[in-house]
Amino acid sequence: MADEDFSKLLQQAEQLTTEIEGNEELPRVERSLGQVLEASHELYSRVIQSGPNNIQAHVLFGSKGIDLQQISQKLETLSSKRTFEPLQPIADSDIESFLKNERENAILSLIDEVNKNSLQTTEDQKWEHMLSEWNKEKIKLMNAMIGPSQNWLDLKRTPELPSIADTPKKFGHSMLDSIEAAYARQVQQYNKLISHGAKSRTALHQKFSQVAEEFNDPKVKEMWEIIKTMANIPALVRDEDPLKARGNPTIQQCLIAQGKKYLEKRYKQYMSDVVRANPAAALRGGEPGTFPLVRGFVGLRLQGLNIQGLTDGVVDDRPLWPMVYYCLRSGDSNAALYCLRKAGRDHEEFIAALEDHIRDPEKALSDKLQTEINLKYRLQIRHSTDPYKRAVYCVVGCCDVSDEHSEVARTADDYLWLKLSAIKTLSVDTDDPVPLRRLNLARLILLYVRKFELSDPSDALNYYFFLRNLKDPSGKNLFMCCCTDLALESRDYDLLFGRMEASTGLRTSGLLDQFNNPHIDSKVIALNAAEQLVNKGLFEDAIIVYDIAGQLEWLREQAEVLNTFAGNIAYRMPGDTYSQLAQMQILMN
Repeated sequence: MADEDFSKLLQQAEQLTTEIEGNEELPRVERSLGQVLEASHELYSRVIQSGPNNIQAHVLFGSKGIDLQQISQKLETLSSKRTFEPLQPIADSDIESFLKNERENAILSLIDEVNKNSLQTTEDQKWEHMLSEWNKEKIKLMNAMIGPSQNWLDLKRTPELPSIADTPKKFGHSMLDSIEAAYARQVQQYNKLISHGAKSRTALHQKFSQVAEEFNDPKVKEMWEIIKTMANIPALVRDEDPLKARGNPTIQQCLIAQGKKYLEKRYKQYMSDVVRANPAAALRGGEPGTFPLVRGFVGLRLQGLNIQGLTDGVVDDRPLWPMVYYCLRSGDSNAALYCLRKAGRDHEEFIAALEDHIRDPEKALSDKLQTEINLKYRLQIRHSTDPYKRAVYCVVGCCDVSDEHSEVARTADDYLWLKLSAIKTLSVDTDDPVPLRRLNLARLILLYVRKFELSDPSDALNYYFFLRNLKDPSGKNLFMCCCTDLALESRDYDLLFGRMEASTGLRTSGLLDQFNNPHIDSKVIALNAAEQLVNKGLFEDAIIVYDIAGQLEWLREQAEVLNTFAGNIAYRMPGDTYSQLAQMQILMN
C-alpha cells in the first residue's frame, strides 16, 4: 500500500518535472540549499532595514510584478536642478520676450506716471507762487492808497526786456524767386489797369501764359494752354453764385465742348509728331488735311499688330473703323464722314446718324436714328470683334456708356474724350444730386502768399486784391481783412498806411492807398487794425494807427484818461508814451 502511494507520488513528481522542462518561456532555476539559504538571509536583512512601511510597499507592488527597488534607483538618479530653470522660448509662445516686454512696459508706465505727477506738481507750485505774488502786490497797492498822504505813488516804470512777440516783423529780403517775381509783376500790372478803370485789358491767364513761354517749362506751358482753352466760355455775372453758374446748361455745354476741343487739338498734334518722325513708314505724302494725316498715323499704329478682328474692309489700304475713329478723335467729323462714304453704300444708316451728329454734336440723335443705332448695336455691334467700330458707335450714338473701351482708350486723355463724347443734353430729374465742387480761392491765395507776405508786402497786397469781391463769415470784405492781418503781423504801419507829418498834419501815401475805391478805404482798414490793437493791449501802436485813421476823438479821450494817471507818476522816462499823450492833448485842445 505504501509502495503504491510512493509510486504514485513519484509519477506525479516526474510529470511536474516534464511540464516544467517542456515550458520554454520559463527558464529552469537550479539552486543549492546553500544558495537558497544565502538569498533568504539577504531578503531578511532588506526587510529589517526598510521597515514595516517598505515591507507593505514591497508586498503590494510585488504582488503585481513590480520591482520596487529598481524604481527607487531610477528616482534617485533624477535631478531636480533644472526643475525651476526658465523654459526655452518656442516659436508659438516666446515667454522670455513676453516677460521682457511686460517688464519694459511696467518701467515706462512708471516713468510716465512720475512725469505727469512732476508736471502737475510744478504747475500747482507755479500758480501758488503767482497767486502769492499777486496778493503781495494787491496789499502794496491798497496800503499805498490808505490815508490822506500827499506823497506820489511810487509806480516807476522799470525797464523790461523786449519779447519776441512785441518785436515788429520788418520787411526784409525778398522771398520770391525769379519765376514767382515774374508772375507777381503781371499781377501788379493787371491790378493797376483795374484800379484805373481800364475796360479793355488782356486776360490774366494769357499774361501768365506769356510768362510760362519765357521760362520754357513744357508742363507749365501745357497747364496754361488748358486754362486758356477752358476759360473761353461766356462771362459770368460777378455777384452770381459760382455753383449756380456752373449748373447753367449753357455753361456746362461750353465746358464740355472746350474740354473736347483741347483733347482733340492735343491728339492731332500728337499724330502729326508721330507721322513727322516716321515719314518713310507713314507714307503720308505732301497732301494736307486730316484724312492723309490719319491714314499715315493708322498705318504706323497698326504696324505689326494682328488686324484680323477688324471688319468691313479697308479705305486706301487702311482698315475702315480705325480710320473713322481717329478722324473723330482728332476733331474732324467731316473726315470721318468722308471715310464712310468712300467705303461704299453698306453704311448708309450710320452715315445718316453721323450727319445728324455733325449738325449738333451736343444733342442726342433724333428719336428714329437713335432707335435704329441702339437696336443695331445691341444685336450686332456689341459682339463685334472690331473695338474701333464699337467705340465709334458709342461716340456717335451713346449706345453703351458703361463700356470702357480699354482696347482703344490707352491713355487718360482717350478715356476723358470718350466720356465727354458720351454726354448729351437730356432732361434732368430735379431729385438728382448736383455733384459740384468749388475751389476755395481765398485759402489758395492765402497759402501761396504766406511765404512772402512779410518780405514782399506790395506783391502780397496785389494778390489779396483778387479777394475784393469775397466776404468773410461775418460779412466783411475779405481783402480788407487780409490787409488788417498783415498790418498786425508786420507792425510796419508807415509803409502800409503812410506817415503823419508833424509839420503839416497831413498823411503821406502808403501801399494801401493805390487800392482805394468806393468799396475799399485804407482809413477803414487802419481803423479795423487799431481796434484789434486795442483788444490785444498794444495801446502805443493803437494810438499811431488811430492817428493815421483820423480818429482824433478817440485819441483825445484816451489822452485825458491816461494823463489823469500820468500826472501822479513820480518817474517818467523822457519821450515815453505818457509824455507824448500830454503833448498830443495840448495840441488837440
